Amino acid sequence: MMSEKIAFSKFKTPNELAESLNSGNTVLRESALRAMRGIRHIKNPISQWTGNYENLMKIKSRLFFIFDQRTLGSDHELFLSKIEANNSMLSRVIMRRKHVSRDSDSKELTREGINNLQEYYEEDIQLYRKLHKYKEINFHQS
Repeated sequence: MMSEKIAFSKFKTPNELAESLNSGNTVLRESALRAMRGIRHIKNPISQWTGNYENLMKIKSRLFFIFDQRTLGSDHELFLSKIEANNSMLSRVIMRRKHVSRDSDSKELTREGINNLQEYYEEDIQLYRKLHKYKEINFHQS
């Protein structure tokens, strides 16, 4: 938590942090990298939770479903139909929304910020694309 406090006090917006990842100022760049490694909800690569794609494919028979943040609502419905949830089960399997940022928080990213984040998360992006393609082929609506 202390590293998050430091990160949020040093970088006032997500874009400021993103742009600083490739700063010519070594101190600023190192602070940005430290912040990225210190903020709890962004510090771990996807592969820490899933393993790499090749290892996932070795156990693909154990993959029951893949959720995607961009299609979470429809994925949730598809998942419920896949598990054949009945009405009594549905009351216990309700997707809840949680959002903690303030409406006043700036969420806009510049092209530089986006490019820096894409570079920083390059391995995650590649894994995401592979998993997305696998999901489309194996977990489509019937």
